Amino acid sequence: VKITFLGVGEAFDETQTNVCLLVEAAGRRMLMECGANAPSAVWNKSTRADYLDGIFVSHFHADHTFGLPALVMRMWEDGRTRPFYLFGPVGSQRYIERMMKMAYPSMVEKLPFTLRFRELQRSHRWDDWNLRVVSTRHSVPNLGLRLEA
Repeated sequence: VKITFLGVGEAFDETQTNVCLLVEAAGRRMLMECGANAPSAVWNKSTRADYLDGIFVSHFHADHTFGLPALVMRMWEDGRTRPFYLFGPVGSQRYIERMMKMAYPSMVEKLPFTLRFRELQRSHRWDDWNLRVVSTRHSVPNLGLRLEA
């Protein structure tokens, strides 16, 4: 398993990218968290439309999710056709689709690739990855993740 810290900044950090990690294992790449300024850090690694296989978000705060619309729109513009997986807490699909529709009103319906939502409560198998989650203390419902690959 290879983990690259793309961002370590907190919500209102003017000098650092919001917390954002790239995890690579068993032929897959997953982004962990995607704050508003995280997509630029991803694009500095690669602009290939299929570079990422999925993303995990721990909770629904802006500094963990508001970069998703730009990230997905760029995948579309760059020609992605493979499904993109979105892992997160219960309610993720509704939250993320609403956020994307606010950013780009017709994007979700017109995407040439499928968004595959996986709302996690305990554990989930994703090819050679096992994602195990637990609830953690935060100001909103939040997931901690244990990844085995």
